Amino acid sequence: MSLTLYRLDDILEVERYFNYLLSMVVVDADKVLYEKYLRARGKSSFTRKRVGKSIARIRGYIIPIDVTVISETNIPITPCIVTNPAIEIYNNMVYIYLRLASIGSVFSRTFISVAKLKPENLSGRIKVKAYPILYGIMPYECVEDPRVDPDKNLSLYHVRAIYRTEISRVFTFHSQLTDYRVDKIEAINFYSKEWGTFLIQDYRDTFPLNNS
Repeated sequence: MSLTLYRLDDILEVERYFNYLLSMVVVDADKVLYEKYLRARGKSSFTRKRVGKSIARIRGYIIPIDVTVISETNIPITPCIVTNPAIEIYNNMVYIYLRLASIGSVFSRTFISVAKLKPENLSGRIKVKAYPILYGIMPYECVEDPRVDPDKNLSLYHVRAIYRTEISRVFTFHSQLTDYRVDKIEAINFYSKEWGTFLIQDYRDTFPLNNS
C-alpha cells in the first residue's frame, strides 16, 4: 500500500490507509533517534539564552473574531480557536494558513484553513476570510500545525494526531495546495537498512523539510 492517500473522501480507503500507517511505526526508532540526538547535542557548543531584545517586531495580528470561515458549500463557520499560523508570499499575494476550531469544538479536534490577502494589508489588526483545506477525516484524528516549504510554493506540511489507540500516534504529512484544495496527503517517512521504510510514533515540529 502507498504512503500517499489520494481518495480523501472515501472513508473505507482512509481507514485502511491509517491502519497501514500504524503498522509502519517502529517504536524502537524513538530510542535510537533520542540517543543520536543526545550525542549530537553533546558535540555542539551552541546554547540558547533569554535576552531583553527580540530580532523581530510585531507587524500585525489576527484574533478569532476577525476570522471569517466559509465552507466548500458556502456555509459560514464560527471559529473559537485561531492559532499556529504559517505564512508565505506567492505571486504578490500573502497566503496565511491557520489552525482553527469551530464553536463547540475542542483544541484536540482542529482543522486547517487558508486565507489570501495583499501584502499591503498585512499590518495592524488583520481581518481575513479563510477557507478550510485540511479537515480531520476520521472522528479520532486532529489536524494541526501548518508549515510551508521554503523551496516550493504552495507546498504545505501538517500534522495529524491519531487518537485511536491507548498510545496516540502523531504523523507529519505533505500536500500541495491548488485552488484552495488539497487532493492528496503523503506521510513523511524514514528509511534505514535495518527497518526499511518506517514511521516514528510521534513526529512533529521538525519541519518544514527542504532539499538542503
